[in-house]
Amino acid sequence: MGDVSTDIENMLEQDLERGEGRTVEFKSQFPTNARQLAEIIASFATSDGGRIYLGINDNGTIYGLDEFYDIDDPKERDSIQRRIQGIVQMVEPRIRVKVEFLRKNGKGIVAIIVPKGIEPIYYVGNIPYVRDLSSSRRATPEEVKELHLKYFQQRGFLEQPNEKQKFLFDLLMQISDIQLALKDPEDHSVDPFLQQLQYDLGATARILSDLSLKPISSELGITDELRNLSSLLEDMASYRFYLGKESWNGFFKLRKECLKIANRLYSRMKKHYNISGKSISDFRKMCRKNIETLKNEWSKAEKYLERGEIDRLKEEFRRLGYTFHRLGSIPEAEECNVELELREMGERLRALSSMKYFLPYIGYNPIEKMKPEIEYVLKLSQEILNKIGA
Repeated sequence: MGDVSTDIENMLEQDLERGEGRTVEFKSQFPTNARQLAEIIASFATSDGGRIYLGINDNGTIYGLDEFYDIDDPKERDSIQRRIQGIVQMVEPRIRVKVEFLRKNGKGIVAIIVPKGIEPIYYVGNIPYVRDLSSSRRATPEEVKELHLKYFQQRGFLEQPNEKQKFLFDLLMQISDIQLALKDPEDHSVDPFLQQLQYDLGATARILSDLSLKPISSELGITDELRNLSSLLEDMASYRFYLGKESWNGFFKLRKECLKIANRLYSRMKKHYNISGKSISDFRKMCRKNIETLKNEWSKAEKYLERGEIDRLKEEFRRLGYTFHRLGSIPEAEECNVELELREMGERLRALSSMKYFLPYIGYNPIEKMKPEIEYVLKLSQEILNKIGA
């Protein structure tokens, strides 16, 4: 597991070589219009996440912020943090960013790391934004519709007949996310992978907190467990890493406690969940749609690489990983005898979106390295189709 400051420096080095693109934006200083920075943050959150560097101009020349700020002064850093957090509050729904301070050629630079958000689209002043190549722009109505359709498809939502079933379904989805996110945190131990992991855990924590307030939570006798699990996830989401093994030991201790509660809840809540002929039919449709999406995205891999948009493939694998794992975590999967295949697909696809494959090296081609793994995942998908009926 890497040195956090070294990870940021390495990321900057690679981003300077590649230049501005779908996941990188350079700004010579703080934009005079705060909304402009908020729009870039919103576009990254909608698309694939990204990094904004303040102190570097569009062509990659480093100017630094030293004329305006002394980034080595703790008070100045606090001032910058507060300014950025104020700008982030202009973005809706809420998104959490990470701010890092570093020096390149002796000049002070601020890096704002924006994770991919859990919502389908992010807004500033009720206007939706997306990232398009190296610029941020308003999303068209057609794009908004497509993003929402894709969101519901990949999240694996199935219509539920009543509030209790909806509660149980939502809870099983969140538990599935926890189980998958915490399966291999060591493969997500450097930014931006670590930032995305912590953001995902924080988002799940807030959803569990909301679920704990519902009357059905009390009826099932799980309110305290949900609140405890939410609190532990928040601790992981805000965990401060430092050099040395002890730092990671603390993080893994929290991980162990989270999984213990999550696994216990999962076993108990599945028994309360009811399936029907319609839910089985919908489940099969969701499996087919997402398998089709996976094949389509993999067919675009070379084009993404040629256009310098390989992060799009990484994000699709991450999203689909969570989706397949969710589909494998509901009783419909067990009924159709595809539970193990779906969960394994989810695990392998999320692993494909990690630093093991998407290393920040110029000229590195992850496609060749991941081909054997993808072929195995596609084999699993065919086994699923055979069982549910293609």
